[in-house]
Amino acid sequence: MISLLKEMAKYSIKMSVVRIPPGKRFSICPNGVRRTCAIVQVTSPLFTKYILEIARPDDWSISTLILGPLQDVELKTIENEIKLLLEGLVQNSGHWDKNILDRCDKLVAEKIKHYRNDEVRDWAIRIREKISL
Repeated sequence: MISLLKEMAKYSIKMSVVRIPPGKRFSICPNGVRRTCAIVQVTSPLFTKYILEIARPDDWSISTLILGPLQDVELKTIENEIKLLLEGLVQNSGHWDKNILDRCDKLVAEKIKHYRNDEVRDWAIRIREKISL
């Protein structure tokens, strides 16, 4: 999906994969491996946005988050907000915690729902449309 996103638009893309915090059954995938989250930084001359994509090998119903800083925000602040969101996700048993989303006052968060019939190209197009708004 990331390579398709790069092909579709002139974005600078950086990605890292982190393990989500331990604490609840949701933290572990059915195969016993700790669940991960891809954090993707997408930058254009006009914006920088962050995509949080939780591993779903079990087709867990969780939306992708797109985070957009409201103004110039230090990277450390964004990292702390993402850490809070992931901790809230675990404590809320695999669902984004609305209270934490509302408290992230330095970022605007938008959810993008997964559909069973999503093809990789369709998913990349939907992501591109959302990040360029």
